[in-house]
Amino acid sequence: MTHRRVCCPQDRKYVSKQGQALHAESLGRVLTAFLQAYFPNFVDYGFTSTLEAQLDEVSGALQPSPAQSIHGSADGMRDVPS
Repeated sequence: MTHRRVCCPQDRKYVSKQGQALHAESLGRVLTAFLQAYFPNFVDYGFTSTLEAQLDEVSGALQPSPAQSIHGSADGMRDVPS
């Protein structure tokens, strides 16, 4: 998790930082109740965990393996004049 993701809820007064912990403010509790009522999947740990794993698979499939990268680089060598 990046710092930007943590400071945004603080900037919007959803949470306050007390020591190392984040504590929900009134607005944060209202927002959480709204999300639980109308968008329960988005605040369900099982759903978000599964979605994160699926996105990791997709991003992994989009990134070439080191062998594919080397092979692609070698293909470009054909066009180099000798």
